Amino acid sequence: MNHVYDVILRRRTVRKFLEKSVPEKILLQLVDAARMAPSSGNVQPCVFIVVTDPKKRSDLFRVIKWQDVHDSIHPPVAHEGPAAYIVVCVDLILRKKGGASDAGAAAENILLAACEQGLGACWIAALNRKKLKKSLRVPHHVHVDSVIGIGYPAEAPSEVEEAQSGIRIWRDANGVLHVPKRRLADICYMNGYIPYPSQAP
Repeated sequence: MNHVYDVILRRRTVRKFLEKSVPEKILLQLVDAARMAPSSGNVQPCVFIVVTDPKKRSDLFRVIKWQDVHDSIHPPVAHEGPAAYIVVCVDLILRKKGGASDAGAAAENILLAACEQGLGACWIAALNRKKLKKSLRVPHHVHVDSVIGIGYPAEAPSEVEEAQSGIRIWRDANGVLHVPKRRLADICYMNGYIPYPSQAP
């Protein structure tokens, strides 16, 4: 349990990557981890597209709305982009039978498995899906849920820190990325929507 929990705490979103390829074997392991995620009714509607081809990666980099992902945090330039992408998709024919939340569970497995392998990852939903589907020849009955950029990190975001005055992502004077998380005491209730005594005004 401690090892899994440690990986969860260590996982941080990485937005700048080294120009170093990720072995195909590792990328397939990440998809295998996604395949093992829980599935509502065991419908398993998720399918995955692994993108390593330089031209396709360049296409994906351009369809990602980095300004939405990063806001004012200086989005990466092309040579800082991920070495690979895993596109998380949902087969809408299967999804009619359930599994609407499966994509999130699968994506989280990818993120944790990537962290354990020493890789950085960025989970992205701000996309031009129409252009992405055309580039990757994704059929109409398959919905693109999100994209996960994968690569060896070129930055080391700060360790987990509790939000003090807000949850806005920011970089300090040294360029270190900070992603504050809401405090456990602010989001956890027991036996009803009742604050712990420490939360009471």
